[in-house]
Amino acid sequence: MSQGPGLSVTTTVFGMPISQPLTRRGARPGDTIYVTGMLGSAALGLAILQAGRLDLEGAERFAERWKRPPLNGRAATALARIATAAVDISDGCLQDLKHLAAASGVAAIVHAEAIPTAPGYQAACEALSTDPNVLALSGGEDYELLFTAPASSEAAGLGTPIGEIIKGSGARVVDASGSTIEIGRSGFRHFS
Repeated sequence: MSQGPGLSVTTTVFGMPISQPLTRRGARPGDTIYVTGMLGSAALGLAILQAGRLDLEGAERFAERWKRPPLNGRAATALARIATAAVDISDGCLQDLKHLAAASGVAAIVHAEAIPTAPGYQAACEALSTDPNVLALSGGEDYELLFTAPASSEAAGLGTPIGEIIKGSGARVVDASGSTIEIGRSGFRHFS
C-alpha cells in the first residue's frame, strides 16, 4: 500500500503451478541460504534520489535499479529443481528471511561479509552516512530471490551463499568473528 501525487496502475497475474510449488516452508537445518543478484542497490537508489545526490559516482545506476527491478524468471525456474524454500526480497532481505524461517520452523544466520553488493555501493553509502549492512539487509525493493538449498555448485551458480539454516527460531546477522551485529530494523512493514 502506498500513496503519491500521480496515478498508479497496478496489475495482478494469477497462475497455476505446473508441478509442486516452491514455498517458504521447506528450509531445513543444514541448508545454505543464497541470494540472487546484489542487495541494497534499490534502497540506495531511493536514498540517493531523496537526498538529491545524483552527483555521486554510480548514482544514476543505483537510481535506475530502484526504478526498474530485475526479472528473475530464469533463476526461479531453475530454483524449482534444487531449492528447499524461497521468497522474493521485496520488503528487505532480513525481514523476508525471517518470514521464511518462521514458515519453515527454523532459524537463520546471515554472514554480513558475504552480502553481495554492487561496485560503488560502499562508497555511496559512506557519502550518504548510511550503514551499508543496514541498507543491504533492511532496504526493500530489491526483488532478488532468497532461497535455501543444500550446498552445491548448482545452487552457488544461481546465487551467492550468505548464511545457513539452523535449529531454532528467528534470524541474526553475524560479523566475520561470529559476533552478532544489531541491524536495528529488518525491513518495510505494510501495516505499522
